[in-house]
Amino acid sequence: MADLRPPSAPRALSIDALGTLIELEPPAPILADALARAGYPQAEDDVERAIAAEMAYYRTNMQRGADPHSLQRLRQDCARVVAEALSGPAPPNEELTRLLVSSLVFRLHPDAIPTLEALRMADVPVLVLSNWDCSLSTTLGDLGVRGLDDHVLTIAENAAQKPDANAFAQAVSRLGLEPRDVVHVGDDPHRDAHGAHSFGLTAVLIDREGGTSTGPWTTISSLRELEPLMVPRSRD
Repeated sequence: MADLRPPSAPRALSIDALGTLIELEPPAPILADALARAGYPQAEDDVERAIAAEMAYYRTNMQRGADPHSLQRLRQDCARVVAEALSGPAPPNEELTRLLVSSLVFRLHPDAIPTLEALRMADVPVLVLSNWDCSLSTTLGDLGVRGLDDHVLTIAENAAQKPDANAFAQAVSRLGLEPRDVVHVGDDPHRDAHGAHSFGLTAVLIDREGGTSTGPWTTISSLRELEPLMVPRSRD
């Protein structure tokens, strides 16, 4: 099929995961309920602080989760951080690890699947670029995202976190294109929009809440707004 887009139109999309394609249910209430049912009730404020400490630890160590075995060790260490932050007795590490992982409940934004499907039908390659561990492909698949195959790139694979230029370089290389040919969309003005723009990609910031962040990039409120940017109407 001939490519009917103008030569200047972007040829591929790089897209962030958390906050862009998917969102995380607040994990503290889920974990607090699970701990109580397991016989280890905790004050809600304690669980909130423990989750905050765990998230901070995970963000600085997520690159360790490069395969199922190392990911499990990382999760066990995250559970130890939670146990240390709780005021009351915590379950054994193995059980707490299981409860912690089960408290991480993700859901797709409603515009995710329709947008990805529209881009697939238009033959626009899509790559997910995320600061995440090796479980991202499985998470997306469990949520019903199909057809990405090897087009999921995480810090666990490329050893660089957005906004590091190396993260975007790996994405562009995986797509087999030049930076000018790729749009990157994400919800973080610094890690996504600024990082992509600095490397020469066309940056798009998704701002679902209508904040005030501005910069040399396009701002959208829904992923559906990507379609006319990526697939302009063919010329007569």
